Amino acid sequence: MKKWWVAGFFCAVSGFQVLRAQSGAWAVDADGTWSSSAHWLAGAVANGAGATAFFTNTVTSRRTVDVDGPVSVEALRFGS
Repeated sequence: MKKWWVAGFFCAVSGFQVLRAQSGAWAVDADGTWSSSAHWLAGAVANGAGATAFFTNTVTSRRTVDVDGPVSVEALRFGS
């Protein structure tokens, strides 16, 4: 019985880490803080292993994004 509980706990914790990683697209043509969901399309703040942060369609000039906490992404994509 204990083996199944430990295996279930491990799968739940591992799954949480996978679900936590999400890509996001900066949705405002303005400066802002990374953690503010209001600045990201559909409130999806890019963070986690395997995530990509997109700064592509909305940004028309130089912008400052303050990273106000720990953030991990696999890639940053820039474009015009």
